[in-house]
Amino acid sequence: VKKGKEIKKGDTLISGIIYYYNDYDELLETSKISADGDVKARTEYQYEEQFPLSYYEKEYTGSISREFSLCIGNSHFPAVGKEVSYEQYDTITEIYPLKIGKTFYFPISVHVKKYLEYEPYQVILSEDEAKEKANEKVEYYLNELYKEGKEIKNKSFQTKIKDGDCFITGKAEVIESIGKIRNIP
Repeated sequence: VKKGKEIKKGDTLISGIIYYYNDYDELLETSKISADGDVKARTEYQYEEQFPLSYYEKEYTGSISREFSLCIGNSHFPAVGKEVSYEQYDTITEIYPLKIGKTFYFPISVHVKKYLEYEPYQVILSEDEAKEKANEKVEYYLNELYKEGKEIKNKSFQTKIKDGDCFITGKAEVIESIGKIRNIP
């Protein structure tokens, strides 16, 4: 493949087939060897995301209610514990299997449900805070591309605030390995 030529998925770029010709350019035979090489391409990733300027977060009060139940095989026995009287809460279920030593498990487990009370409060971002949050999201996205082995060559991102939402659009041009090993029939 020459520089600048467009390729499609499935195109063979490095082949392990050797062709043997005679003096008259007639194919005499072919043989296969294991080919080796790096295939890298310049690709472009589009990025779009939006988030509201006003949203709710949770502030935990520290109040926790617990509920215990027993499970034997596939049978669950009724829960014992305080009734949940919270208006807003998160539920966390922990399962404790009964065992002897580190590897001998019985088909019995205790289930503990924890109800953590929280108070929701509204967060309203200013335009500067929204742009800062947008920059953090873009940096996170670019960092994920980098972790995947992509070399970032060019990037262009825009942030727009409209109708109570922040819109992020942009693209990242990267150099990445695109080669896949496959058998050639």
